[in-house]
Amino acid sequence: MLNGEGRPVEVADIDRAVRLSRRITALTLAACVGGRTIASALKRRNA
Repeated sequence: MLNGEGRPVEVADIDRAVRLSRRITALTLAACVGGRTIASALKRRNA
């Protein structure tokens, strides 16, 4: 939540939101790469 207290948005709020977005993006990318790697290994193993 960017502005939970109902106060005006400050620069620090935006910086926090950007950092959070970058973390989520990195975790999502890592999960996708890991999932594809595992799926690929399982396909090769079963082939």
